[in-house]
Amino acid sequence: MIQDDFVMRQIARLAQALRKVMGLRQAERLDDALQSLDEAYKDEFALDRATLMMLSASSLRVLLAQNHAPEDLDALMGQLALLLMEEGHIRAALGQQRQAAACWTRAASILEGVAGNNETHMEALMQCRALLTRV
Repeated sequence: MIQDDFVMRQIARLAQALRKVMGLRQAERLDDALQSLDEAYKDEFALDRATLMMLSASSLRVLLAQNHAPEDLDALMGQLALLLMEEGHIRAALGQQRQAAACWTRAASILEGVAGNNETHMEALMQCRALLTRV
């Protein structure tokens, strides 16, 4: 029960961070959006961007499994993928196409492992694949 509450609060914080980043991107405050993403990666996953981009999806899952119950991993990995997708949009808006593609590729690799029966994750995976065809 306590673990469930913790995970639900973490997912709520991740959703709030995603909304904040999306708002900053829409307001064209792209540097602030990237800073907010870095904070979310560090605060919620204890990862910096370089490490996040270097680790495979399976390695990220193992890392998260150290502090989370197995039944919570798909939701957390999905939220991480959504943050990466948003980072891709920001990088594209900055003209950083290679970095945008790297974010979308990483998000897709994570989503491939968690999409299963989750409609939101499946839609996000399809969006990543579509974005990657345009870069």
